[in-house]
Amino acid sequence: MTIACRCDGIPESGRPSPERNEVGMERRIMQIRVVREVDTDADLTDLGTFTDTFDEDAILVSAGEYVRDLPCLDCGLDLAHHPEEPDPDHAWNPDIPERGRAYRFFVPFAGGSTPPSPEYYEYGKQDFARIQSYERQDWCFLGIRAEAVLNVNGICQTIHSGGCWHVESDCNASELAAVEQEELAELRDVLRALGFSTSADLSDHEESNQPEE
Repeated sequence: MTIACRCDGIPESGRPSPERNEVGMERRIMQIRVVREVDTDADLTDLGTFTDTFDEDAILVSAGEYVRDLPCLDCGLDLAHHPEEPDPDHAWNPDIPERGRAYRFFVPFAGGSTPPSPEYYEYGKQDFARIQSYERQDWCFLGIRAEAVLNVNGICQTIHSGGCWHVESDCNASELAAVEQEELAELRDVLRALGFSTSADLSDHEESNQPEE
């Protein structure tokens, strides 16, 4: 899904004359653009994983709390304050919903920390909030690439940079701009390798919204 395209369409008045290679083929750069696409196959494991396996250190999705912090249905105590050797008839009994169509638990990555470290519980909550906002579509991951539309002997062709994926859409504008410049630089190298002079300033492009595909 293409959500935006930044491009430098070169008007006829300022468009360079066609170049010719050693075998006499005419070629000209018609347009340079930077394309942002929604990454619909993003890897979210750097935030954590959803599961249906009970884990005291997982977050219960419906409650937004760690399982160990849930109160016992019988006495109201969480796991840390529940008797270590409870009466068999009074085991810690949190309110866990039955299995359904959605995963019940979320195990955060928490920056690689593990329980029972304080960092795990602190960063894990941040990861959960982040993935919840992702599921609400408050933000998404982007793929960014630079493209050049070429005219070679009257035939239009498009080439592009390798692209940078897993870019957070709500990151700082300067970070997005830096990625775009890196992709434009890579595209410039590709064009030079193909024999184009690339005398035009490829970084001089203006934003225009494109319809979603």
